[in-house]
Amino acid sequence: MSTAIPATMPNNIILTGFMGSGKTTVGRLLSKQLGFRFIDTDYEIEQAYGISIPHIFAYGESYFRDMESEIIKRACTETNTVIATGGGAVIYSDNIELMRRSGIVFYLQWAPADLYDHVKCDLSRPLLNVPNPLEEVKRLLSKREPMYLSAAHIIIDCAGKGPITIANEIEGHII
Repeated sequence: MSTAIPATMPNNIILTGFMGSGKTTVGRLLSKQLGFRFIDTDYEIEQAYGISIPHIFAYGESYFRDMESEIIKRACTETNTVIATGGGAVIYSDNIELMRRSGIVFYLQWAPADLYDHVKCDLSRPLLNVPNPLEEVKRLLSKREPMYLSAAHIIIDCAGKGPITIANEIEGHII
């Protein structure tokens, strides 16, 4: 499933997907393959505000999401850039609209169990500091899935694929 890509689309590649979907890893690989700049919005937030994501979340998720929106606005003014967004960037419809206008948006789609396997040992994930993190992944993904789908020009089914294969598949869609 994909939606039409505007003919006058700028040259950005924007990666969306749930935490642990490989946006940063794939984004770095893809930017090297294409000779594009790479921006990871989570990293940019930490650099711009001088504080880690878990510490920002201590002020509340909406506080973080507002910071994230500002970074996305800046990133979307670039060209020839691969942008790896945070897992919740699609929560705000303004972010979706901006990303879709700025480039080709790819949704890196995984099953909840695979996503959990990717992040279960990462204690820096504030949204997973709950008694049953797998159930939280399922709950959040079911809530966000429609937003990922509405944001995406192209959906990449990542099941059973490694980062290089995913990056190559994305490159195949744009060249």
